Amino acid sequence: MQKHSNLEEEVNRIVATMDEQHNGQEQKQPGTSEQETEPEETIHIHYFPDAIVILKEEAQEPAQVVESTAVTPQNISFMPAYAICSFYILLIISTIAFQLYLIFNPPIATVTIIPRSHTVTLTGTLQLGRVLQPLTISQSQTTATTGKGHQDAQAATGSVTFYNGQQTEQTIAQGTVLTGSDGVSIETTQSATIPPGNPNTGYGTVTIPAQARQAGSNGNIQEGDVNTPIAIAVFVKNTQFTGGQDERNFQTVAKADISSVATPLKTAVMHSMS
Repeated sequence: MQKHSNLEEEVNRIVATMDEQHNGQEQKQPGTSEQETEPEETIHIHYFPDAIVILKEEAQEPAQVVESTAVTPQNISFMPAYAICSFYILLIISTIAFQLYLIFNPPIATVTIIPRSHTVTLTGTLQLGRVLQPLTISQSQTTATTGKGHQDAQAATGSVTFYNGQQTEQTIAQGTVLTGSDGVSIETTQSATIPPGNPNTGYGTVTIPAQARQAGSNGNIQEGDVNTPIAIAVFVKNTQFTGGQDERNFQTVAKADISSVATPLKTAVMHSMS
């Protein structure tokens, strides 16, 4: 509102100045006839965000004369823009500093491994000079094991039974792959011939061994996991598969573990005997 008031005062001042100039021109021409008609003047005032433009136009002259006056208001403050830019610069610098701190000071995780222990017992019998009741002196000590053991993965084994409903015998090759309902694949370890079926006696059957194609405990499939047709009127079912084990590493007693404990124990036993 104050800005508009200042602009209005500036417009009034410019109009007053133009009137004074016009009156001065009339006083300089006293010989002009009263019947002579002065040309009409048109003043245009335009408001802009940064200035006020006043245009003066004489309509009846051969050449139009346009006077323009621009009034520039006070300068706009850029402090809010500087404050916003400073805030974003500080935000970027703080983000980079935090990332550098994480690079040079990464989180540390502590892992503690506690090995299994094994008790070693040493027993000795001492014979004295005369017949006495046996005297047993023993020492024991517990120590951590340092040996490493490894067990390879083992494939599960079982058997499959083939049923033949056709009137001709069917041959099953060794290594025939069968897939169960849980996605585990097994294969036959020998070939077989399925006798033909008989309407009076039923299906011709044959059972042969098989094993899981991949070693591990997932090969221990349940009975009937494989229950699928392999030809017209010929299908197969499996028994329970067992023996599948996963690969594992474990700790065990090493010879150095026994020696490191046995030597001081022998010394202690010898002192006790004395």
